[in-house]
Amino acid sequence: DKLVARATYRFSLDEALGWSYDLLHAQRQDEFLYLASDRIRVADDLLQVIARGGDDARGMNAVQTLAALFRQPGALVARRRCLDRLLDLAARSQVSPLVEREITRSFDYQAAILGLDRRQRQLMLARARSAPPFLLPGWVHLLAAIGGREETRFVAGLGGSHDPEILTAVHLSFFARSRWPGLLPYLKTWLADPVVAPYVMRHGLLSHTPAGRPLLIAFATDASHPLELRQKAIERLNETVAGTELLQKAIADPATRATLCEAMGGTPQASLQAAMAKLAACNGDDFWVELIDGLDAAPPIPTAHPPTEIEKRVSEAMSAADARGRESRLKCLGWLTRRSDIRTSEEWHEWLHQTRPPPLAQRSLLAFVLAHPDALEHGVFLRRVVPHHLGTIPDDCVPLYERMVREGSPTGRHFACMALLLYTDKTDSVPVTIDLIEEGQRGNLAASSDWGPIDLLRTRFAVNYFWDTDAWRDWWAGNHDK
Repeated sequence: DKLVARATYRFSLDEALGWSYDLLHAQRQDEFLYLASDRIRVADDLLQVIARGGDDARGMNAVQTLAALFRQPGALVARRRCLDRLLDLAARSQVSPLVEREITRSFDYQAAILGLDRRQRQLMLARARSAPPFLLPGWVHLLAAIGGREETRFVAGLGGSHDPEILTAVHLSFFARSRWPGLLPYLKTWLADPVVAPYVMRHGLLSHTPAGRPLLIAFATDASHPLELRQKAIERLNETVAGTELLQKAIADPATRATLCEAMGGTPQASLQAAMAKLAACNGDDFWVELIDGLDAAPPIPTAHPPTEIEKRVSEAMSAADARGRESRLKCLGWLTRRSDIRTSEEWHEWLHQTRPPPLAQRSLLAFVLAHPDALEHGVFLRRVVPHHLGTIPDDCVPLYERMVREGSPTGRHFACMALLLYTDKTDSVPVTIDLIEEGQRGNLAASSDWGPIDLLRTRFAVNYFWDTDAWRDWWAGNHDK
């Protein structure tokens, strides 16, 4: 009920099945709740509308409505069956081009988290290779979301195109998140092309890996590149402590100082100091403020009608969970500061103003969550376990991550594996990541949080076997990327 009440999108079944639902303005949500409660029947009806064809507007409306239903929780088997049929229609060109494009645009994420078999993937790859330019961007998005080795190589092969739509589809998709080292030669080539380079700057492999950052430094210090692109490269380097340190070294080098000063303007040293201070705040003031602000109760959600009995029970349960969360945050503050005499957020803010504690070292943060595993229930800790702001892992933290991989909760193990696989060359945690995939499969789950271990291996190795843990283990046993 709460999810529906907060919905801010609108979709129409009027053209597809003769019904109309407006989730933004409806006084009551009974119709949509009924629709959501019988998703299997409705999904079958929508698939029939799509397969029948004859009216692009109806078909596109049906696809959009099906996508809205997919955003609600549902049985994994039924969702997979529906997705299989939908993608099969698109891959075999059994729908109109407009409907095919709508399918590839609407279901890339669902295809990634629900999984596809080898036959389906080969079928979609074959269709992408034969797709006309009008449809190719949609297939690129879909294949980038799947992210296996064949799909990644296909998408990478299009990364040097001078077609703006293809460049956008390639470099503004899941593909830009890849940390597979095999993409480094592509990135080097793309950066040398003035048409492609503006699209490439957002790749995480450039800004968040030791092998990628030198490419950004080389770009930023090469006066032959446009000024605005060199400034973008500097901006990406300033996203991490490791990148900012590279800039500090480059600005001290007489051979590169003049070029960097031109791009940075003003007083480069002051700019770099400000960037470093901003990064330090991640585990400093920003950390404390976020933790302290969580002590305040969430404001009530206004409703346009008197709450039903179910809504009251949901509200009471959420209030109780909110209270438990606030109490847990208070305990974390007490453990971190060894203060038990401060209770309210106002008092904690005053403490923060008076004491100005130094940033919490990454090692101290890890030691804390190992000693207090419940802290990982709060995003303020969970978001900092993987040190994206550092861009690397301090040597003294590696043993703690390895311990978390062995001893942590499933959430802790996953985030420890993520830190090690994304920010070190160590791959010993891959079998544990595969175990986590198996745990999610046993629970018949398909939420993005349970898909996380799959996403991690796909991002790091450009390999994807979805929920097939036997295939994952066979791959790792013969893997040459270790």
